[in-house]
Amino acid sequence: MSLFPLDAYALSAAVALLAAFPVALAIDRSVPRWLVRAAWLSAPLAAASLLLERGPVAAAVASCWLVVALAHLVHAAIRFINAPGYTSPAPWAEASSAVGPVVGAVALVSSRYDGTFAGFGEPLATLTVTHFHFTFGLLPLALAAAVRAQRVARAPVWGVVFAPVLVGALFALRASPAQPTVFEAAAVLLLAASVLGVALSLRAPPPWVRAASWLLAACTALAAWFSAHLALGVSTLDYDQMLRWHGVGNALGTLTLGLWAARALRFEGARPVDASPDLHAPTRDIPPERALFLDHRHFDLGEDAPGRFETIADRLLRYHFYPPHVMRHATTFEGRHARPRDRIGMTLLVGLFPGYAPIALPATTEVVRAELTADSAALEYVTTRSHYGKGTWCASVTRKDGRLQLTIDSRMMPTHPLAVAGLPLYRWYQKRAHRLGAENLGG
Repeated sequence: MSLFPLDAYALSAAVALLAAFPVALAIDRSVPRWLVRAAWLSAPLAAASLLLERGPVAAAVASCWLVVALAHLVHAAIRFINAPGYTSPAPWAEASSAVGPVVGAVALVSSRYDGTFAGFGEPLATLTVTHFHFTFGLLPLALAAAVRAQRVARAPVWGVVFAPVLVGALFALRASPAQPTVFEAAAVLLLAASVLGVALSLRAPPPWVRAASWLLAACTALAAWFSAHLALGVSTLDYDQMLRWHGVGNALGTLTLGLWAARALRFEGARPVDASPDLHAPTRDIPPERALFLDHRHFDLGEDAPGRFETIADRLLRYHFYPPHVMRHATTFEGRHARPRDRIGMTLLVGLFPGYAPIALPATTEVVRAELTADSAALEYVTTRSHYGKGTWCASVTRKDGRLQLTIDSRMMPTHPLAVAGLPLYRWYQKRAHRLGAENLGG
């Protein structure tokens, strides 16, 4: 094992690790603190692998960055799932911004091992580390923040999100590592046009941000020009010259936009949105024979002390059933008891991994029965099309022989893709929610 000086390509990869990724983490306020600390600790180590002679040791040192990138991808997946809607380019840009560093991390490990990545040699292997942290990582996230803040037009951001994906796919399909096709050149041209559209549509940015956007547009246009000439077999700039002019300008422009976003446009990405009832979604029930999960469960709520039944019945009919860490809710009957045709908006919180925000599954239900007598109370609702399943749920509290009993009857057919894909886990969370709801109601 020996140390060797950084060449310009390795230096560009080091800047991606030490600057681009940390700036990206600063844009999203919901990134777990432990992940930020892990990135700050791992980035210098991963950059140090660029000083080591290629081989197993250098690859092992670089692999710490792959762990960080994968951990960040989990956060981004939760951020994407919890996004309120996908008609905006923002959630898609945020998703792509986490996939890019994973590819860059794999390229770093591979290039440190034998100087190749997916069959491509140097300098393309190391340049993959740089491009996938800047163009696929920091840039789309900075623009997602601008979209959220309504500081840029949406149309060109769509191009910035998906044109690099197309470029990457066509790059992987090259017949010759050094020879792009005209289709790849066209995809780079689409990216350049999109970046130009971003520069033209920025709304009231600081002058230094405006200058950075134009610099980035010019450098991306240079990449399109370079790709087109390579595709046509015309000898123009070499990779060293492109790194000097395109690479440096691209890094400066992207970092500037990223710093602007981190300073003025930061957002909460993976925080579950508050529940809000959908007042227009039609109801959809199912017969018991069609239910995948059919429940009839009893819980003993303890002795009926004076006033205790009345307190529990009041909480049930106001739908203060589940604890806040299990489900958030908003109703159309705040301040009073529920009545038939009232609506309940709910967000089921599913914590998959410790240290991450929970996945949020929003839903709306409609109350079909709300009853209160001297010795019993019941609340029943049916799902709507704005729900992660089909069916009904009913909770009733009765007092008998000096004790209080809770009965939960429900039938459910999960329809949300995540619930269907992970049925055993969904069922475990459903049973857990029933138990925690009973404890919360009787507590």
